[in-house]
Amino acid sequence: MDLVAGVRGGQPTLGIQVKATDSLDRGGLVEARASYPVGKVRDDANFIYSVVLLQAVRIEAVWIIRSPDFNGLVYRSVSGGREVLEFRASPVRNDIFSAFRIDPMQLGPALLARIAESPKPPKWLLALARY
Repeated sequence: MDLVAGVRGGQPTLGIQVKATDSLDRGGLVEARASYPVGKVRDDANFIYSVVLLQAVRIEAVWIIRSPDFNGLVYRSVSGGREVLEFRASPVRNDIFSAFRIDPMQLGPALLARIAESPKPPKWLLALARY
């Protein structure tokens, strides 16, 4: 997990895993991979993936996806005793991830909306907080 987020002065509400790339694959898709020990993939509405397409220092495209949705939509495989989740989406065309793609200039408001919609933080997330 890369970031913990919440409303200032409150409990942490989101754990955020950021996946970034600076290029598209041959098919014009953004690819991102997450790898976990088999059976240990986090599936919690308080855990989100943020997939970011960077071009220079400009964010070209960003997707904010709660882990239950992410886990159900990505390609999955097992390699070397690890479960691999592979995200592939177009930064401009409609696909199964289009509903999660947001305007990069709206990243802050989008995260605040996810915080407001989040259920009570689970113990694993509270354990990461430093008050």
